[in-house]
Amino acid sequence: MEAFSNIVTAIDNWIWGLPMIVLLLGTHLFMTVRTGFIQRKTFTGIRLSVTKDPDSPGDVSQFQALTTALASTIGTGNIVGVGTAVF
Repeated sequence: MEAFSNIVTAIDNWIWGLPMIVLLLGTHLFMTVRTGFIQRKTFTGIRLSVTKDPDSPGDVSQFQALTTALASTIGTGNIVGVGTAVF
């Protein structure tokens, strides 16, 4: 059993070394080119999601609605998780 464990460990160390770095970097470059360098629009998207549109009705911005929905979802999940763990 120890020999099998050593073989699996050796394969694991080899795969998670240079081949995985090359695979991840290659995938990143491929997807960057394929999506048309979408990363350059990231900060514009963040800025638009945080600022309130002056023409929109209501007092709550899109970002405030998103964070409220996320907070309630995560909070409910925490309550259910604690109740399940106590049970």
